[in-house]
Amino acid sequence: MRKFLAGILISLLVFLLLCEFTLPELAGQAIEREAARSALKPGGVETRLFAFPAAKILVGQFDGMRLEMRGANLGGCRATLLTIHIPRGSFNLHELMQGGGTTALHADGPMRVRIVFREGDLNKYIRASGVPGITDPGLELNSRYVKLKGKVGILGSSFSVQMWGNFRPEQDGEIAFSPVDFRVGNESLPPELSRKLASHLRFRLNGAQLPFAFKVKQVDVEQGCLVILGESI
Repeated sequence: MRKFLAGILISLLVFLLLCEFTLPELAGQAIEREAARSALKPGGVETRLFAFPAAKILVGQFDGMRLEMRGANLGGCRATLLTIHIPRGSFNLHELMQGGGTTALHADGPMRVRIVFREGDLNKYIRASGVPGITDPGLELNSRYVKLKGKVGILGSSFSVQMWGNFRPEQDGEIAFSPVDFRVGNESLPPELSRKLASHLRFRLNGAQLPFAFKVKQVDVEQGCLVILGESI
């Protein structure tokens, strides 16, 4: 009897060890395949799935997940990096393994999101989508400020325009460029006129087109990149 129980215990331990070494990777690979096939069309995907004991993955449970996508298409703008931290949640393992899409995945709480846009990709986006009142717009990202430059038409003439400011999150969850200094040609405009013109030349970068509702919490500029932090709602 003791040998029988010992055999069962050893078999159980071997099974649990196999689960620890195989299940997180298998489930992660299935999630990567589905993310790669999604409308985000990323150039690369990497997943880390956490579950203890890993055997709980067999019943569709996990303790945390980090999903990284490189080159994801977010509403027409290419993101250098999209990172999603998912808290404890669940998924339909059979549906996921059969290619049921990331809709098979359910989070038990808000998902933390970090998006990194490079200066060059942002410029391609704003030139394609346009900035009201400005032709040939371009951004320069600096750790201390953001510079938006282009041309404006005044009384039938074209003048170069430069605005210094920063991006900030709006109450509606979008991102707006807020100018603090405004120059037309080489002339700095009076603060009152700058504010009046800036109210008509607001540049908005819409919230990322993710497969879930997303609210921007913080916007930073780091080494020529725009970094957006937020969470699912």
